[in-house]
Amino acid sequence: MATITERVLVLHAKASSGVSKNTGKAYEMLTVEYLGTADATPTKNVENGDYGYTVVSGSLPYEQKINIDVVPAFYDVEFELSMAFNNGKATQSVKPVSIKFASPLNGAKTK
Repeated sequence: MATITERVLVLHAKASSGVSKNTGKAYEMLTVEYLGTADATPTKNVENGDYGYTVVSGSLPYEQKINIDVVPAFYDVEFELSMAFNNGKATQSVKPVSIKFASPLNGAKTK
């Protein structure tokens, strides 16, 4: 499986666990919200009316919570790339699989 690593600005992270009300099965999850760019430059696309920041939400393996120390901060996120075919059409998937602290946001204190 191919992977890529991107530096992102993590804005929020939440680890949670419990039992699903629908299925009765136990779950553990780590949800991370981030800007998909390390330079924090806002989007300005006059042609399609896209302005500002796009915040992306992704789920990582629960075990990755130990790698999140400071938020907001810059992290290197490894993404797994996969391709699936359904009825002759290709669908590409990008899934975050690991996260590693890279640097604090300017002026932010670390532990």
